[in-house]
Amino acid sequence: MSKKSAGLLLFRDVAGTVEVLLVHPGGPFWTKKDEGAWSIPKGEFSDDEDPFHAALREFEEEMGGAVTGDFIAGKEGLTSTGDVMDVLRMLRTFADRIESESPSAANAFASTYMHDGKTKADWQAQLAALFAAYDSLHVTIDAVKQIFTFNDADVHPMVLAPPRVEWHLSVTGVPAGGGPVATVLDLTSAFAGDPQLFWIGYEGGNAVFVGNGYTSPFSISMPVQPGDSARSVYGLWPLYVHGGGHPEGHPGWDVEFAAGAKVRASADGVIDQIVPNLTFPGQVDVRVKHRPGITTQYGHIGALEPGPRVGAPRGVPSTL
Repeated sequence: MSKKSAGLLLFRDVAGTVEVLLVHPGGPFWTKKDEGAWSIPKGEFSDDEDPFHAALREFEEEMGGAVTGDFIAGKEGLTSTGDVMDVLRMLRTFADRIESESPSAANAFASTYMHDGKTKADWQAQLAALFAAYDSLHVTIDAVKQIFTFNDADVHPMVLAPPRVEWHLSVTGVPAGGGPVATVLDLTSAFAGDPQLFWIGYEGGNAVFVGNGYTSPFSISMPVQPGDSARSVYGLWPLYVHGGGHPEGHPGWDVEFAAGAKVRASADGVIDQIVPNLTFPGQVDVRVKHRPGITTQYGHIGALEPGPRVGAPRGVPSTL
């Protein structure tokens, strides 16, 4: 019988760098052994035990003290057996209809499909052009990694998102005028991929692609207005470049502001977190959620304007 274990990965943000807690087992066997030895505080649990409570227990036993805080659980969403079958059936039918060069392949898209301005009609035109330009189409569907169709109270707000399927689609074909086989469509549908076929829903009792609902692609601007920036020290340190205190690199952009300048929202969104800066007392860090999976964080803010609060919408170029 397979063994199951549960553990906690503690983390903290130190001046923009995330640090995690790892432990090293004791005893003579592990003496002077580092490779493959470091892990998180964890331990085995039985089938009738809650994994989260087991993780808390094991942490206290191994570290000698309890842990509290805002826990981000591993649950990103939920689904049901019926929903899984519906989604897989949709993907299979979509693939079969592309291979048969059927216009009904577009039925996989909701009538209201909208993704960064792309509509169902745009997909119909794209597929029609593909069918006209290539023969012997072959579709490969692989890497169906996640299917989420609903959320519950255990899904952490940080990862809360609408129904979605993470998968990979590859279409190859032979040019109608002759030539070698070519890849004519290749999409990895994921947060960090090309999410055109990522977001899903139901229409007429069938699973369909719905898009992200936005009429234009996401864009971001600088958090400083013209004339509010300064260059007396460094001006701008780009991503992973930092001139002081971060020899390992820096997970953000550093923008030098003129004294008294205002920090502006870089894109439309809603404030979902305001916390004290862990390094500099009196300063705060603000996080703005723009779209599912897309947030911006503004660190080292000296003082907030009267308006910003958790849950408040912020548009460009509103002041933080």
